[in-house]
Amino acid sequence: MSTDPSEKPLSSWWRHAVILVMVLGFGLLTVVTVLTYTNAPPIPERVIDSAGATLFTRENVEHGQEVFLKYGLMEHGSLWGHGAYLGPDYSAEYLHRLAEVARDTLARERHGLPYAQLDPDTATSLDAGVHRLLKENRYDPATGTLRFSPAEAAAWEVQKTEWAEYFSGDKPAPGLPAKYIRDPHDLADLNSYFAWAAWATVANRPGKDYSYTNNWPYEPAVGNRPSASTYLWSALSLVTLLVGLGAVLFAFGRFDFLGWHGSSKAGHAHDSAFSRWTLTPSQKAVGLYFGVVALLFLLQTLAGGALAHYRVESGAFYGIDLARFLPYNLLRTFHLQLAIFWIATSWVAGGLFLAPIVGGPSPVGSGRASSPCSWPSPSSSSGASAASGWGSTTGSGSSGSGLGTRARSTWTSDASGSSCWRSASWAGSS
Repeated sequence: MSTDPSEKPLSSWWRHAVILVMVLGFGLLTVVTVLTYTNAPPIPERVIDSAGATLFTRENVEHGQEVFLKYGLMEHGSLWGHGAYLGPDYSAEYLHRLAEVARDTLARERHGLPYAQLDPDTATSLDAGVHRLLKENRYDPATGTLRFSPAEAAAWEVQKTEWAEYFSGDKPAPGLPAKYIRDPHDLADLNSYFAWAAWATVANRPGKDYSYTNNWPYEPAVGNRPSASTYLWSALSLVTLLVGLGAVLFAFGRFDFLGWHGSSKAGHAHDSAFSRWTLTPSQKAVGLYFGVVALLFLLQTLAGGALAHYRVESGAFYGIDLARFLPYNLLRTFHLQLAIFWIATSWVAGGLFLAPIVGGPSPVGSGRASSPCSWPSPSSSSGASAASGWGSTTGSGSSGSGLGTRARSTWTSDASGSSCWRSASWAGSS
């Protein structure tokens, strides 16, 4: 902090602005969170066919979600657009196949021919029928029952075999080992989970002309096109961002009392401190942190290079079947975890390095106190990565993650009394 008595204090409006932004920001996040859970698509207690026979239940859908997370499939493909993009978006792929099966089913029911053999006028008329069929929401909230049309039931049966072949066949999915998911019950429930996710993308919300996902993904074959509200709110969000940025820059550039211009005196408050500063013992010890950061960053870079290669040659790595040892979803998990670790470690290192400059000389013994804190970072990062790798490749874990796929950070104190950031693998279920 500057000791120049002629320098004006920072305007209190900065503090007011920060508090206001925090209150409004977290208030908006709270409202959006409540609306997200309130308006979430329902998971039916039972899904039945037109004859009333049960196809699958809520338990099947929820177990299918556990399978999806247990095998790290969101790090391979995506669902509702969230996830990785080497594999397919499973909800979009299921929806597209649903449209194809529905068209063929209706074409044979009405015309006795497969869809591909219909003349253009008849096919156009049938397409409109498919849109109406799939857009109709046949969920009964009173009983918790969802009734599938014959076309939807047929698509569920067809895709049960197709997804089983995709995940457990001799030909591996891109970036995954062959026979990745072997349990037939897991595969069946995974298909039911995809069926529910695809239904939520196409069936209209009650009283609305768009689906639970605002007609995402775009799929003309089922009538999924962007709604008017999608265009409106997309445009408004962009306009609000640009207007807000312009207003903030104008206010702080126009009004001096907000403290934008600062002191007319050249230089910075800490320029003199830097010019005469010599490294303290604690700052020298922090060099170990930066060595750890460099190591973790190098490992993340290597993992990123391997991930990029999967895009070019998903079945091999210069003749090596990399998916047998480091499947794409596992390697992507490592890539993300390593970024978290090196960024967190560099923050701690930067804070410890700058503390003596900002706050004054280091206490006696601070160099010895800083050193032990740097060593848990590489060991904990390798432990968390190994645990998540074991969980992903073996399918261990439950309800939301494989073993060790999450990490937690804690502040602990070592024997010398200094606070250290430590990260530990978290084994458990959500």
